[in-house]
Amino acid sequence: MECKEKFKNRYRIPSARSAWWRYDWAGAYFITICTAHQQHLFGEITQQKMTLSPIGQIAQTCWHEIPLHCEHVELGAFVVMPNHVHGVLILHRPITANIRGNNNCLRDFGAVPDFNRDNAQDSENLPATLRFRNQGKNSVSSIIGGYKSAAAKPSPDAALFNYR
Repeated sequence: MECKEKFKNRYRIPSARSAWWRYDWAGAYFITICTAHQQHLFGEITQQKMTLSPIGQIAQTCWHEIPLHCEHVELGAFVVMPNHVHGVLILHRPITANIRGNNNCLRDFGAVPDFNRDNAQDSENLPATLRFRNQGKNSVSSIIGGYKSAAAKPSPDAALFNYR
């Protein structure tokens, strides 16, 4: 990816997210969350075994509690590393629930627009245009935002995580 745009006077790469996809749709999502400045806050690897720090234990516990707070979410594989976590979120909501805003979504998204994902010229019809609006409960963004908020609260470092 090539950096062309500046945001707050800094170059940045384009989003890795697909503009044609809605991240509250049913599917399996591979998530990587890094600590700020790649600090080894979650523990250390000694003799090929990960030993969690207290912050790492919080990160692990909060991940396993996600299904207690989010409907229709299953957890796949998950691992805590010294400076990041990897996990798989599986959203099971039927697509009709996603389209119509059922199952406790905070707002009605309406029907999925008709567009060709391979030649999506009309950016107003792309699901990505909704990205900065309230995505409702059980979208990948809201789930990960809640996880990061919960995991960082016990920590004195409020900027514990960075997106990757």
